[in-house]
Amino acid sequence: MFQLIQRRGFIKKAVLGVAALGFAGFANTKNARANSAAEDAETQRRIDLARKHMEVEALEASTDKLFVETMGTLQQEPEYILNGAPLSGHDTILKTYQGFFGPLENVKFVERPNGMYVAKQAIIFEVSLTADVKGKPAAKIDLPMFVAFVFDQVGGPIVGEHAYFDSATFARQLGG
Repeated sequence: MFQLIQRRGFIKKAVLGVAALGFAGFANTKNARANSAAEDAETQRRIDLARKHMEVEALEASTDKLFVETMGTLQQEPEYILNGAPLSGHDTILKTYQGFFGPLENVKFVERPNGMYVAKQAIIFEVSLTADVKGKPAAKIDLPMFVAFVFDQVGGPIVGEHAYFDSATFARQLGG
């Protein structure tokens, strides 16, 4: 897991958050059981959509901050949980994205080695959010995160995103 995350409270929240999604048995993709061709294709589609979501989120966070394409990867009224706090409504989630990424530029999500897990209804990533802080050349963000993308139907959009990170580390790296 993340060596940078040492706070028990954060890890407990992340584990409880992932468990709350109902994952009785998610497995690292390298050890996943054999699936039918249709299940494999759906799993790959979900992985690709989750990665696309992170890619366009990073791009939009670094540029226009409108998050049109990011929001387009989610269902109309997505379930969004940030550090255990549920957020609801398209506008609330959009404003959360804009507020969180507002002071950042050159945003990237870097997947941790062997840090992707596949569950029946979710794809879970261990990532580091890396970015520069606007107006503070020496300030760099390198924030370990757990992000779960939730799905409920074959061929459907992402119905929810659950993100967990250490808020104190983020505030310290921002210079706050």
